[in-house]
Amino acid sequence: ARVAPREVTLIASHGQTVRHEPGRATLQLGDPAVLAERFGVPVVSDFRSRDVAAGGQGAPLVPIADALLFGHPKVARALLNIGGMANVTWVPRRGEVDGVVAFDTGPGVAVLDAVARAVRPDLPFDVDGALAAEGRAQDAVVDELLAHPFFAQRPPKSTGRETFGEEFAERLKARTLATAPGAAPADLVATALALTVRSITDQL
Repeated sequence: ARVAPREVTLIASHGQTVRHEPGRATLQLGDPAVLAERFGVPVVSDFRSRDVAAGGQGAPLVPIADALLFGHPKVARALLNIGGMANVTWVPRRGEVDGVVAFDTGPGVAVLDAVARAVRPDLPFDVDGALAAEGRAQDAVVDELLAHPFFAQRPPKSTGRETFGEEFAERLKARTLATAPGAAPADLVATALALTVRSITDQL
């Protein structure tokens, strides 16, 4: 059944990313034809795949919108988005689109959530950061993981769960337990959180 559009005049949908190979290919779930049929309005889609086809990274997708929405006449701004992957957009003064720089900084919550679920299968993620707050991060492990080649790449760059997902979370757990055999489950989560924080601050 069609949904009455009311205030809706256009839908922009990039879908749900299920595979992302920066600069080569990207795959999203979500059918724009179904949305158009259900809502009866025009649908614009395939942003990531079009960007990759044009030689881009396919991510992050927000730089132009960031410049238009958050550009300021007197100050430059850095806008940080922490999703599965974290990304930053640098918006120059006056919101000039030509000077915008945006790139993924590395894992946002993808590794953190995977580690939290591994140590507490009853939780979908570290609710309110309670586990990380109880634990103690293993800085030596974070240093080791930050040697991953992605972090040394210069922007523009993007990444995904293929690089920073379940497999990387397993590596973090194994290295933490090897470095600190008595590490508690909360220490593993705290180490994953420290990886996210350090990777963001280092890249900024």
